[in-house]
Amino acid sequence: SGTPSLISGLNLHSSVGNASSAVEVEESVIEDAHKNYMNSYNEYVRCLRESGPQTVETLQALSQYQRNYQIYQMLLKAESER
Repeated sequence: SGTPSLISGLNLHSSVGNASSAVEVEESVIEDAHKNYMNSYNEYVRCLRESGPQTVETLQALSQYQRNYQIYQMLLKAESER
């Protein structure tokens, strides 16, 4: 009968730890999304300079940059609505 209270205590501490971890994970996800969109922007600019605006490589880099930027903006909006 001592085991259930021990398990309950562990669950409580685990929940508190998870709440803190969840905030850190959310911040990390937003930071990662920001890095991804900035990296894809830099790649797009590199392709633009090296290949010109209408090459397949440049257009693919632009598409990737736009996708990453949209993901970043959605994460920021979701965070601000909390």
